[in-house]
Amino acid sequence: MGMTFSQSGKTDPIWVIPNAGNSNTTGSKNLYQYNSADAYNPWLRYSYGTGILYNSSSIQIMSAHGDISASHQQWLNPEWEDLRVPLDKAKAQGSNIPDFIQFKSTGGSTGVFAYAFDKNTEQELHFTIQLPHSYAQGTDLVPHVHWSPPGALLGNVIWGLEYTISNINGDFGDTTIVYCTGSTDGTAYKHFLTNFDKIADPGITISSMIVCRIFRAAGETADTLDSDAFALEFDVHYQMNSLGSQAEGAKGF
Repeated sequence: MGMTFSQSGKTDPIWVIPNAGNSNTTGSKNLYQYNSADAYNPWLRYSYGTGILYNSSSIQIMSAHGDISASHQQWLNPEWEDLRVPLDKAKAQGSNIPDFIQFKSTGGSTGVFAYAFDKNTEQELHFTIQLPHSYAQGTDLVPHVHWSPPGALLGNVIWGLEYTISNINGDFGDTTIVYCTGSTDGTAYKHFLTNFDKIADPGITISSMIVCRIFRAAGETADTLDSDAFALEFDVHYQMNSLGSQAEGAKGF
């Protein structure tokens, strides 16, 4: 059986392949979403050298091999996902290590712990990231930090990110350092997300490696929060246009 998209009652969305009829087609074929605004929006592309069979009576997409495999799908409108780096798994190196201290508790329990970055001493953690095979190659990467202040104070926290990036068989260049500013609102232990500048390079591919250092820019006059700041997780928002790659080492689109 194939992948079926219901059009019962003509409710939005209706999935169609314009001008497909009941026929075998070779190469790539687009699946479109039809909505009440009378617009066709590209949604998926299926690539088969052996062709696609379209059954207009049930709105099914079927390959010559049976069900459509996720490895043969490309989303024409990429969606956002997170690459997650829990900072309790990052590497603490040298003497500039943030304190791993109690974050919250019941008042009498052992509680839960996180890294607290000092106001006056630049402290840092190290980690690496590999871009997944679902990554839409060449699209922007948006690094960011999840963090929280331990007190009900007003002020700014300046986070720094130092990184270098390379594709497979490429060369790691000199590092780049970017900064972002997060502002508190006087609420203790509030969860903040603060974005760094995006990484924009149309040549970035799947399996690229990013070697990173995250730190609090202690001593900067713009860092005005007079307390520690807990860094909970570092993530990269990236765009994905498939569940994986058609080949083990190449995207295929």
